[in-house]
Amino acid sequence: MDFRCLFLNDVPLMDVRAPVEFEKGSFLSAVNFPLMNDEERHQVGICYKERGQDAAIELGNELVQGDLKVARLKEWTSFCDSHPNEGYLFCFRGGLRSNFVQRWIEEETGVRYPLVTGGYKAMRTFLIEELDRSLNLISPLELVAVCGRYLSFLDVYLSSRMLLSL
Repeated sequence: MDFRCLFLNDVPLMDVRAPVEFEKGSFLSAVNFPLMNDEERHQVGICYKERGQDAAIELGNELVQGDLKVARLKEWTSFCDSHPNEGYLFCFRGGLRSNFVQRWIEEETGVRYPLVTGGYKAMRTFLIEELDRSLNLISPLELVAVCGRYLSFLDVYLSSRMLLSL
């Protein structure tokens, strides 16, 4: 997967993580159309810890069904219709949640909407590694000029490495 291309071309991204995850961090070209809301995610997480993956998947399917599933499918398919040949969807690691959404979209529309390999975690890791590499090549002031619209991510990154005081 060419993450550089995704970011440099502002490829539309559908983030299917819960709102609480999206609010903690996502990407400028991403919109949040979650598979589960925060409470549903919390319930599934507890179930996963107590009874395992199969029980958590079963609970997730019970929570997201009927009219609720139809409403979420409408959001997802609307996004796909708006970005038919250019967008991607992702969850945290490119696993269960994004695969469920991808499969449900395909069942509804016949279109297999593409996934970001490795999800949010892989894209975030790519950006951090690119920033590390760039810091070794150019001065921080040049880096700010190059990154421009990714400045808030850069601020957080540099402050976390104590290279910039906010």
